[in-house]
Amino acid sequence: MRINFQLPTTNSSFVTPYQTKWDINLKYKDKENLTAEEREMSMYIEQYESDKKSNKLFQIDAKLKNGEVLTEEEKEFLKEHNPDLYEKLKEIEKEREEMKEKLDKADSKEEVEKIKSEEMNEFAAEVKNVGRSSLPVSQKMEAIEQIGRRMQGALDEYNKFTKSEKYSKLPLKEDEEEKKKKGVADIISGNNKNNIQPSNDNLVVEEQPDVDTPAMQKFLKSELTI
Repeated sequence: MRINFQLPTTNSSFVTPYQTKWDINLKYKDKENLTAEEREMSMYIEQYESDKKSNKLFQIDAKLKNGEVLTEEEKEFLKEHNPDLYEKLKEIEKEREEMKEKLDKADSKEEVEKIKSEEMNEFAAEVKNVGRSSLPVSQKMEAIEQIGRRMQGALDEYNKFTKSEKYSKLPLKEDEEEKKKKGVADIISGNNKNNIQPSNDNLVVEEQPDVDTPAMQKFLKSELTI
């Protein structure tokens, strides 16, 4: 009598006792001596494991493309099952670290935005260079995908920083300029808090000629004579 057995779907983490039993039996049995039923079950299990691994790799790559940070378990899984993508992960982490260092050194909110803008322009330039290159289409797509992963990682660091307490304490240069302008206006109008009046000490006043001197009177008379 043949037993019909269905493995869990790739989206399920549930493992039945029957599957465990089959795994053990097939693992330690010579494949050449498997029955037809066991060979069929072995094929199902291998396909299930392959789909499960592919699904997990897909989910990990999706996280990278969305700018999410991987767990240590995910990194180890990637290192074992997809070394190429693991090497690309190192590039992404380096990009994140460089972005974080630049943002930490910013002394105003405007500079933070400038850093972000410059980074995005650099990524856009990279994409253009790849598009204009003589690489095969498949390699171009792969290169552009990696640029996208790096860009999303950098953007994630930017988003985290703009939500931080350090960012909230950074000044806006526009506000500082407005304060300076207001301070000057207050001084001129005499309405500043300290009632500081503008000083004439540093004013340069051009000396005017004395109109009462005989020489000036003579000059004016000659100029007014028609």
